[in-house]
Amino acid sequence: MSSGNKSKGFGLCAKQGNSSKVLMDYCDAYTSPEGSLLLALSDGMGGYGGGEVASAIAVQTTIEVFQRSGFSNVRQALAEAIQLANQRIVEKQRTDPGLAQMGATIVLAVASEGELTIAHVGDSRAVLFRGEYLLRLTTDHLVIVEREGALDNGAKSNPIFKGKSNVLSRYLGGPPPIPDFYEMKLETGDIIFLASDGITEYLLESRISRIVRDEVPEVAAVSIVDEAIRNRSHDHCSAAIGKI
Repeated sequence: MSSGNKSKGFGLCAKQGNSSKVLMDYCDAYTSPEGSLLLALSDGMGGYGGGEVASAIAVQTTIEVFQRSGFSNVRQALAEAIQLANQRIVEKQRTDPGLAQMGATIVLAVASEGELTIAHVGDSRAVLFRGEYLLRLTTDHLVIVEREGALDNGAKSNPIFKGKSNVLSRYLGGPPPIPDFYEMKLETGDIIFLASDGITEYLLESRISRIVRDEVPEVAAVSIVDEAIRNRSHDHCSAAIGKI
């Protein structure tokens, strides 16, 4: 799945590093008539059947909530979207035995009235680029990070954590998850970047930064995904980019 809209200042791209597998990532965007922007990205849990169903439910539910509720109370709408998406995934698990263990991560970014609000559950990431600086806005919800004190940068490739480096401590598709939120003022020229771990594990932040700054969002999203795949990412690779 790939899409983009230059006039609205965002770009989306999702591809599978190994084309023989089912693409389990899902990303989309929604802009209000007033110009508020929602970016949504979800990575289906690849070890279980139905990850692509869970990620689609997560993103589509989020957009549905904002289409219905608008952007007057962003944090409340994000919280509602995450809990409703989790509820729908759990209900789908119960009604379809083949999807009983499906799950997904989600990372959401809303730019509205000069404010950025991030909400996330899992290990898909959000980063803000401002001039020559970048700011990580999320911390991976991994067992080795939240319960064992590992740093989330590089933890997955550390042989010390072999066998448990990808175990999520929070996700959609189980008990009601507690999302993390981050809020900040936006400035003209800020760039919001969302990515699944298929990108962040295979592409250096410095390289992502260069592509994001050199290309318009819809080109940058595709370039980042393609480069991660060329770097031998066999995972699902998705990126969502919005420029203020």
